[in-house]
Order: sequence, then C-alpha cells, then structure tokens
Amino acid sequence: MPSTVWDVLKKRYAVTGEIRTVRWGETPKTRGTGLYVVSLSADPRSLQGCLPAAPIDHSALDDWLTRCPELHLDGKRPTAEQLAAKLQRFWFSDEVVLYMGLTADSLRRRITAYYKTALGAAGPHAGGYFLKTLSCLEQLHVHYAVGDGTAVEERRALLAFSEGLSDESRSRLRGPRDGLPFANICWAAGGKKVHGLTGTRSRKGKSVTTKPQTKKPTLHAEMARILEPVDGAWYPCEALAKDVNEAKRYRKKDGSAASPWQVWARARNYPELFEVAAGMVRLVD
Repeated sequence: MPSTVWDVLKKRYAVTGEIRTVRWGETPKTRGTGLYVVSLSADPRSLQGCLPAAPIDHSALDDWLTRCPELHLDGKRPTAEQLAAKLQRFWFSDEVVLYMGLTADSLRRRITAYYKTALGAAGPHAGGYFLKTLSCLEQLHVHYAVGDGTAVEERRALLAFSEGLSDESRSRLRGPRDGLPFANICWAAGGKKVHGLTGTRSRKGKSVTTKPQTKKPTLHAEMARILEPVDGAWYPCEALAKDVNEAKRYRKKDGSAASPWQVWARARNYPELFEVAAGMVRLVD
C-alpha cells in the first residue's frame, strides 16, 4: 500500500517525535536533529495530492543544462526533453512522499539550506536535486520530526517507503535499487538509483578530484576517494579516519594522523561533497 508521511516516519519508528508541517519555503521552528519529508500532501496521514505524472519544469531543466555544461545522460549531452523523460521514470503516480532527508545538524538549518540550493548548485544542500526539476514546489509541504539524526532512522524510513510500493509502482522499477522516493538517490546502506546522470553539479566554488595527484592530497580528497566505491553508503567517521591513515597518502602539517573528529569537521565544511549524520559521513550524489 502506498505510504503516507506518517507511515514512513512512524511505522518503523524511524523517529518518535511529533510530526510538524510547514509549506515549502517556510522555516521550521525546531533546531533539533531528525528526519524531514517533502510531500504532495499537507496532511501527514493522507494520500491526497498524488499526481499521475511528474510536473517537470522545462525551464528549470534548461537552466540546469546551462549551469552544468558537463551534465551528461547515459554518456551523452542530453536535451531538456530527454532529461524530462528520464525523470518521469522515477515518478510514482500513487505516492505523495517525494523526498526524505536526515540531519544530525539543526532541522531548521538543513531544510532552509535545501530551499536555497538551486538546481545544479554545489551546495549547501546538493542532495535531493530531482525535486528542483518540478514546477509545483510552492504547493509542496515539508513534514519533520525530531530524532537522533542517525543513519538508522533514515534506513527505516526508506525501507518503509519501499516495502509499501504498490504492484503498479513496482512494475515501473527499472532496477532493484529504484524503489526510493522520487528525489532520493541513495540508500542509507549503499546503492543508488540507476539514473545515468553525471556532472549534475556546477564546479564553481569548492571542488575536489579523486584522480592521482602529484601534490600531497587534501583530507577531503582522500575522504572522497575512499567513499566513492561504497556507492552512497553511510561510513563511520572513525572507520574513515582509520582508512585515510592506513592509505598513508594524507598527513596533517605536523605529520600526525587524521582523527575521527577531523574527518567529521572536514565533512561539515564541505556540504557540497558530504552529508553528515551522528558520527557518520557519506558522499553527496
């Protein structure tokens, strides 16, 4: 059965806090951590508001292509029409939940950052960018609940959504990892939708390369290099610091090894590259 917001947040006890709701663009009142869900419905217990097809904003796609000259679809430079067709494949006509996000930071700060991040921008909230291709943003609602801000909460919520997909929606899946809300790309435990898109974010601002370098690599470059093969999975900061140190490619200026706290702080400083949860980090798709 399709999922309401209440289903994904409460069915598996992803969070225990009260669900609160604001319209898209409005600032949440809480500064706590937890989960947030963008929905077509104003009522967290309702499935009203479902749409038969994704209301794609073609002008937004044109702007995206202009902002990201390296954007490719299945290895080729796409047209706006080709992008729209690809995005439609991930739309579920009987679902109201469009995106779920987790933050170990303030919900207020994270959701506000999501509002402010343009399609194709590197940050401060580059995840969930499919949502920015829609023409109905002003009609959407953001539901949020205070929790621990852990990857376990996100995993429970995503599993609740996936398990609730109708037979009709399941028949539309192109791959076993595609059973996510429209704008979610990665599973909490690793694995991504097979969307074929690359170069989706502008290179302006902070950047990183994971290719071999002649100079000593930066910590965030090493973190990205190690996280890239795990396909969007959450990674403990302690384990990531250990892997960075064992690779012996990065050292602090005084020659000492990287610490879990340093890894966490560096991830916080590069929101266009990483997402952080309680003691965890992963690459932004």
